[in-house]
Amino acid sequence: MAWFNLGKAQGLLGRYADAIASYRQYLVVAPGADDAQRVRDEIIKLEFRQELAAREKGRAGTWVSHDGALYQLTLDANRMTLKTNSRPVREDEVVSTYSLVGSVPITIFSQAEYQLVLRGNRFAGTWHRSPIPADKCMVPPDTADVEGELKDRENKMLLRHERSTFKASTQMSLLGDDACAGVANVGRKPVEVVLFGPLGKGGVATEITGLTQWWDGGLSAIQFGWQGRMGVRVKEGSPAYAGGLRDEDEFLSIDGVPVKGLSAGEAMFRLHGPLGSPVKLDIRRQGSAEILSIIFTRI
Repeated sequence: MAWFNLGKAQGLLGRYADAIASYRQYLVVAPGADDAQRVRDEIIKLEFRQELAAREKGRAGTWVSHDGALYQLTLDANRMTLKTNSRPVREDEVVSTYSLVGSVPITIFSQAEYQLVLRGNRFAGTWHRSPIPADKCMVPPDTADVEGELKDRENKMLLRHERSTFKASTQMSLLGDDACAGVANVGRKPVEVVLFGPLGKGGVATEITGLTQWWDGGLSAIQFGWQGRMGVRVKEGSPAYAGGLRDEDEFLSIDGVPVKGLSAGEAMFRLHGPLGSPVKLDIRRQGSAEILSIIFTRI
């Protein structure tokens, strides 16, 4: 009876592996007990809860949004927190203008945070974005209620909420310092943020380029936002260099999937995987028209 009571207590505390072991020991000691079948059924339930708890714990880690922002996901019971300091600011969120110049892209990343409560695979909570510098102006913070869902089989989550749109105007001065001419909230719009993850612990262990902008070098203009192109910066003698990568290599496909057909988040998710696992990369090397294929061991 002691093993039975111990198993029951361990199950209530969420110590599923210990509870299963205790119940099995009870069946060894008393195989013909009147409640033996009930204990076997309880073991099956605990195994299911154990699997579910492991799946939920496995959600913690680094996630990446469709537009390339990296989020850290932490769990505390049924509460989930997502934080990022690399969120790109789109022109449909903040239109920044400079007198005599016109529209000016915002290249500073913003911070954002989701505080969510899980109910199975669905969640609800709040979203908050930090203030955003727009030349001489400061765009105020934004917040909204959030709802969404986790799609574990697809390794992604969907977050739905509203977001304000702002116009910020900087006035150029010929005699003094430039100054902010005003910031206006021009409305709210519904948005859906897609996150992929958690990223595998293995990757290329070097700087990834192209997630939020792309530049071909020379006199070509910088293209802001994801352009369907991903590259790397690699130092000679680094682990990435030893693995076969070179500075300014551009990834054309990852495991046979063309990068240009993926979102920034999908490309990052495919690039990562278990430590020591192989990933096939088709590469365009700087200064060469030849396409190279290498098998890179994730590090």
